Amino acid sequence: MTSPTINNTLGKVFTGNVNLLDLLMDNLPEILFLKDRNLRFVQTNEAHAAIMGLSSPDEVIGKTDFDLFPALDVQSVHEQEEKVIKTGQPVFSLEQKISNSCGETCWLCGHRIPIKDEKGDIIGLLGLIRNISPTKKMEQELRDVNMRLSHALTQLKQTQQKIIQHERLNALGEMASGVAHDFNNALMPILGYTDVLIAKPEILVKTEETLGMLKDIRMAAMDAAQAVRRLREFYRMSSEEEKYKGNLNKQVETAVILTRPKWQSEMGAKGIHISVKTELQDIPMVNAKESQLREILINLILNAVDAMPDGGTITLNTRKEHNMVVLEVCDTGMGMTDDVRHRCFEPFFTTKGDAGTGLGLSMAYGFAKRQNGTIDIISAPGKGTKVAICLPTEEAEVLEPPVEIPAFMIPQMRILVIDDEPYACKLFNMYLKADKHIVDIASNGKDGMAKFSSGSYDFVITDRAMPDMSGDQVAAAIREVNNKIPIIMVTGFGDIMNENKECPEGVDVVLCKPVTRLEFQNAIARALAIRGKT
Repeated sequence: MTSPTINNTLGKVFTGNVNLLDLLMDNLPEILFLKDRNLRFVQTNEAHAAIMGLSSPDEVIGKTDFDLFPALDVQSVHEQEEKVIKTGQPVFSLEQKISNSCGETCWLCGHRIPIKDEKGDIIGLLGLIRNISPTKKMEQELRDVNMRLSHALTQLKQTQQKIIQHERLNALGEMASGVAHDFNNALMPILGYTDVLIAKPEILVKTEETLGMLKDIRMAAMDAAQAVRRLREFYRMSSEEEKYKGNLNKQVETAVILTRPKWQSEMGAKGIHISVKTELQDIPMVNAKESQLREILINLILNAVDAMPDGGTITLNTRKEHNMVVLEVCDTGMGMTDDVRHRCFEPFFTTKGDAGTGLGLSMAYGFAKRQNGTIDIISAPGKGTKVAICLPTEEAEVLEPPVEIPAFMIPQMRILVIDDEPYACKLFNMYLKADKHIVDIASNGKDGMAKFSSGSYDFVITDRAMPDMSGDQVAAAIREVNNKIPIIMVTGFGDIMNENKECPEGVDVVLCKPVTRLEFQNAIARALAIRGKT
């Protein structure tokens, strides 16, 4: 529809093309309009009236956007249209959000093209606009769906982590019960022999017999310490050196030791005999963290134990094939049906009922795929199961072993020992005096600092967790006075601290309790070397 009273000049521009313009106005599904220099509508079509909720295009003619819509809806577009009139440059893909007379919200996107007369003067503009409300609605729906999916994915990951943690805790519980078993066994000769020696001190004069008891006591104590460290091997995180390469053979041996309480002690107590064999060839390092290797191996061994309720043999073997390392875990158990074998890698699929989570093999599958390796299972009912994992190799760099200073080369020193545990103080005193050192003992950090301030010492050995003043504070205080004196920290948390590369400021060497005399001597030698004392 065209108003003959408004800007006849615009009509002249389309002389000879009026039929074409009318044809477009009447048939285009898109909005098509003409505006004069004052941005008043000169001509528009039915599509424009419909989107605005009006009955006829005539209701638009002679009006501006501000007459039809709230100012906030059209201000930005109005500024762009004024720019077209002033510069003669078209604007494309201009979006706006409007609310029509029916209260509906619509999204529009279109172009504004300047119109010039015969002299080249700008006399108005042409607008071609599409209703993109369905697209905007779909975009918003997609955003909403994406947000819900993201939320669901976050919840799924959290649930997955909880289930994996539950699986690890179950395995850790089995490890802990086995460690308790081994620890109690180790305590037997320690308590038994010491009771005998205390009750019958006359035995002490029998040197050979007493020495034999003491050797057994020492061996049992070493076994107890190793049992605790085996438990730590299960949960410890891998160090940076392990991040991209791992010693598979070493982790096979570790996993066998860690699971021994399960397949040997626990099953043996039930009258079930299970033996574990290893056939390990010389292989290169693999592209995997050692902590992950341990976890996978432990799960595979425990699965094999569960598959042999009447006993049998588990065999772990390794070999190199081309640029891959092959690990095979074989058992002589019940085996799997084809249906179970095809589904065993599915998360949460288990044949153990409430006793299993169905994550052991799925974790192994995910691990192999993440390392660009493969995993396969060969099994049949009554013929056992073989799990074969192939992993890419990583030729390890050769690291030179640290240079140790022989004990006989350690000079005689005056050493200050700070520890709130009397037994530790007595033991360290005996170790050091046996090597001809002069020793002073302090039972806490404050007492230690008082002695250090009043004396002249060549070396300091301190505990970490002490009342009033910790070993960290002691080391820091000593460093303020003397930056060259060697300091060793001996603590029950030593293994964890070394694993996490946590060394308090000022401390040269962290040593884990319990500590043997040889370990003590080597730690002193390392601290002296660090401080350039040898």
